[in-house]
Amino acid sequence: MEAIGAKAGPIFTCTPCGSIHFKVCVELDVSGARFSVGKPPPVAKVEGEICDSPALAETSAIINAFKYLGEKHSIQVLDYSSSIIKMLGLSYDWRDVDDLDYLTKKLIEQWDLSLKQCEQLSQHLDYKVIMDDNYVEITEASQVYTTLDDFIIYIIKRYRGIPVYARSELEKIQDERLKYNENSTKKHKFLRKVHYLPSVCFSVKDVLDYVLSYLGIGKAEYNSVPSDGGKMKGEAKFSFPCMVEGRCHKLEVHSQALASSRAEEVAARAALLFMESNFNLKIVDLNYAGRQAAEKEHKSVEFIIYRLLEVAHQMKTQLGNMVECIAGGCAAYSGDPRLVFGGPPYQEQMMAVEFCFKNVEAVRAACATCYESAASIFQEMEKLSYRLE
Repeated sequence: MEAIGAKAGPIFTCTPCGSIHFKVCVELDVSGARFSVGKPPPVAKVEGEICDSPALAETSAIINAFKYLGEKHSIQVLDYSSSIIKMLGLSYDWRDVDDLDYLTKKLIEQWDLSLKQCEQLSQHLDYKVIMDDNYVEITEASQVYTTLDDFIIYIIKRYRGIPVYARSELEKIQDERLKYNENSTKKHKFLRKVHYLPSVCFSVKDVLDYVLSYLGIGKAEYNSVPSDGGKMKGEAKFSFPCMVEGRCHKLEVHSQALASSRAEEVAARAALLFMESNFNLKIVDLNYAGRQAAEKEHKSVEFIIYRLLEVAHQMKTQLGNMVECIAGGCAAYSGDPRLVFGGPPYQEQMMAVEFCFKNVEAVRAACATCYESAASIFQEMEKLSYRLE
């Protein structure tokens, strides 16, 4: 209230409603507000909901008071939790999950194309064996087809589980996402909607200074200098009391951060996060519940994104291994045919070797093309993940 020039602080009045319920009314001096909708009274009276305890009733009155200030005087409080919510909103998002999910499915398509090429060759070889078995004089040629067919079948059996695994993982990820959406209440979605109006805003530096003053510590010292890439390097420095070997010491805390603008604000936020994680400090403000919901959602999104990247990386790697394995089969038919038959081959056998080499090389080339597409897709996924970090 001091920020809008109030002559007096808010006055709370708690009234019992029956034997076990309570209602709180808060009086707000808004005579110094710079903007008003209509002609509101200089002292506004805002009531909260009927609650089971005075503390809950007071919280309800405070929430309604902030709503009143926003609706009637365009006053919005940008607290620490709001800045964390905004920061998380600039990182991972469910739309990024959708993009990665789409790219993962494109990787599966490349796998399906590769295995289809192998299956078609196997069917073609089976047909050649059946046709050649009708002629006794070229039975040796059918053995060439059978050997290659056995090799291709081995390839199919070894690698066909990869796209099956990927589809299974995508189904599990989708189930986890649906489960999260079911557990996310409309209240949490409402709390994520933090609006920033120009009337009254409290920066993260203000929050840090308030926390330090509340703990009896002097204000932080800020400094910002130019850094590489056109960015600014911000620093927040302050002393924090601590006990070391039974003696009281002052721990010098230096929080540094790189940002294109507002580097000191970023450093102040990093300092608050450092205090929360290292000094068992919890900053509870107006949007704290929204921050908890945002952090929970962020962890869920982050977990799903790295699951998708892990599945995609395995698919790309295994597809490369399959191409190398097929290339080894090509080498067996590209050398001297006498090494295959232990002597000069018949014409039919030569034709069989040439047929096998031509077709297995075509399959290798097709699978290699699929691998190149898969590698390109995975590279796109990596770029997206780097952008999100």
